[in-house]
Amino acid sequence: MIRKNPNWQFVKIYSDVGSVLRTKNRQGYRQMILDGKKGLFDFALIKSLSRFGRDTVETLAQIRNWKQMNIGLYAEMEDIDTMKVNDSALSIFLAMDQEESCNKSVNIKFGIRARMLSNEKYIGQVLMKKTYTPDFLSGKQAKNYGALSMFLVENAHEAIIDKETFEKVHERKKVHQSNRINHPKIL
Repeated sequence: MIRKNPNWQFVKIYSDVGSVLRTKNRQGYRQMILDGKKGLFDFALIKSLSRFGRDTVETLAQIRNWKQMNIGLYAEMEDIDTMKVNDSALSIFLAMDQEESCNKSVNIKFGIRARMLSNEKYIGQVLMKKTYTPDFLSGKQAKNYGALSMFLVENAHEAIIDKETFEKVHERKKVHQSNRINHPKIL
């Protein structure tokens, strides 16, 4: 985009690694804000508003600060130039992004808990031979889908959760998987 516009000049790429919610933990973001205050640029290109900030109030406040300093922000995915759109419209986009971020967080946490809870080790059992080494020369492991017999060792150690909770998790996972198969999302 920058190369296509002869009136623009590339200054710097600001990036953060991983998914960081709080701006205090986003070094690239903080540096970008400081460089903006120093007047190093007057326009910033971002992938999406959700990548710029996850908190509606904080992000809108930063966009307003930049507007006062005559710094524009262009969000490519939403096709929004903050210098050309009013705060009400921005608030709606930012609120939707914040809600999406919240939903993703809830889904990820559920997935982690459902996985931590669906492992037989949580009820004191150990399933032997889940993986095996088909070729000793390469040393690479493969999942055992029936190539070798598996062995379940019960009471191998103290259980972390009771068997009833473990079975409820399995039933919920089956229902969830069935719903995903029978009701695919339409984009």
